Amino acid sequence: MLLKLKSMEERVKEIQEGGAPIIMFGTGEKSRGTLPILLSYGISPACFCDNDPAKWGKLHITPSGEYDIFSPKQCRQQYPNAVYVLCVSAGNYPAVVQSLRGCRVYSCCYPFKVDPQMLAFPDDAQHRVLQEMANALADETSREVFHAAINYKLNGDLAPLLAISEGDGYFDPLLAKCWESGDTYIDCGAYSGDTMIQFLCFCQGRYGKIRLFEGDHNNCAWLRKMVDHTRIRDTFVHEGLLWDEKTKLEFYTYDISSDDVLYENADTSAWRKDNPCSRRKDELENISTYATVRQSADRLDHLVDPEENIGMIKIVLVGGEMNVLKGCESILREKKSAVIIEWAGCQENDVWEMIPFLLECQPEYKIYLRQKNIWQSSKTMLYAI
Repeated sequence: MLLKLKSMEERVKEIQEGGAPIIMFGTGEKSRGTLPILLSYGISPACFCDNDPAKWGKLHITPSGEYDIFSPKQCRQQYPNAVYVLCVSAGNYPAVVQSLRGCRVYSCCYPFKVDPQMLAFPDDAQHRVLQEMANALADETSREVFHAAINYKLNGDLAPLLAISEGDGYFDPLLAKCWESGDTYIDCGAYSGDTMIQFLCFCQGRYGKIRLFEGDHNNCAWLRKMVDHTRIRDTFVHEGLLWDEKTKLEFYTYDISSDDVLYENADTSAWRKDNPCSRRKDELENISTYATVRQSADRLDHLVDPEENIGMIKIVLVGGEMNVLKGCESILREKKSAVIIEWAGCQENDVWEMIPFLLECQPEYKIYLRQKNIWQSSKTMLYAI
């Protein structure tokens, strides 16, 4: 498959063609992240539209200004020829498209959770590198996902990826052929144990050990409760951060219901203070509610027994995926563990680094890409098998 790339400039030209008023649909996280990008390209919305009646007639307050929020019916009445730019989650996308039948509709969402920008359009040399990555993928489906994902990173068009989504969990059937009943499963960013349940369904109880790594103290408490109460055998919770070196990392916490929640790495997370995607109105007005903590981090290579048979490593975080992946390098080289990781969902550099790094660690890897709808979010998942 030859990659045919469309720039953000071309996308903007399509949206602006005819000079009709532009309405942004959605007032959530995707909208907050996309608005500054559209403004930088000269697109200024006339208003916002939302399907939530509780928001109608109110103001959408952003760092860039205040905008009216109208219902779809009111938008049609006030702006009958408007163009709609959809900035909504994968789970809400079909209903929104249905509510706008007969209107000009464009999907445009910011593609990186950490870097609030589009991927810079590649020069000829970079285009060749991307084509080489596509050619190195294991099957045609992976190349189709790669093509749609690169264009999404370039111009924000999520619709082609949603059209080829398959499945709603991390554990694709592709992984069945590489899993052995005595293997250890490692979850990097185990959260509250939701993915562990998916894994148990995937392996049907056939595993050696489960190791759950989580940096948030409160999440670890939930993990331990879940493991204890469900009596899941040979499962170990490791409280601590994973990285590509032994170091200390600074995170922000935010007081919610009297619990300190670990939100973000100050340098790499999607929830950092200076990221407009994460700023709700209350955060803008009360930024002092943040506090900072420093926590120890280490390489996964340093934290597991070199004799342990690690069959699978899942890495799904909100920033820092490449750092954690590099911290697994010795394991990948020596054991050829299967890897499940979100491909380039958070940072622009991951587009260029992730696939080459995996193939350099283990040239025998077969790299697959699949688009998944997970927790109302559309994710491009990479499987190295």
